[in-house]
Amino acid sequence: GIALPGGYFGVSARAIELAGNEAELAFLLVRQLVRDLRIKRKDPRIESKNWPEILSMKAEELWDQVLKSQSTKEAEGFDVADDIAVDMLAIECLAGAGYQPLAAIGYLRKLALNKDRPWASWFTEHSIGLDYRIERVSALTQEAIAQRKIPEGKDTQARRFASAAKQWNILP
Repeated sequence: GIALPGGYFGVSARAIELAGNEAELAFLLVRQLVRDLRIKRKDPRIESKNWPEILSMKAEELWDQVLKSQSTKEAEGFDVADDIAVDMLAIECLAGAGYQPLAAIGYLRKLALNKDRPWASWFTEHSIGLDYRIERVSALTQEAIAQRKIPEGKDTQARRFASAAKQWNILP
């Protein structure tokens, strides 16, 4: 996923296809929203009567800023510890919505298994410590569930997701 100016974000079809159930898809979407709130970017506001022209002149600069902020390696003041904190907050949101929080770990593990695929190359080249992150988030999630800091969740909605996916035409 990638956050875009104006509060929008994009998620690749491959990232969506990787989700095996609704809980994993929810994690993918919530994680991007949480991460975008944590990143500090320059404000892209353009206050001018000639905004269309200025926007086209600034488009490349804004896009470069967006790409850098999505990269753990290039984002200023953002590191693997921040990524772990983002994962944990997204997992708390997932659990709070009634989904199984461990679905997030399942999604991250699938991502790690596919990290050498061409469609995942940008993410893996710009990410730090994915395997460490997965193991740390897994341990923290299991500990939070055991200590009842977050609910276990009861649902992944695999059937509903499969039905919806057919309608969305994202899975074969």
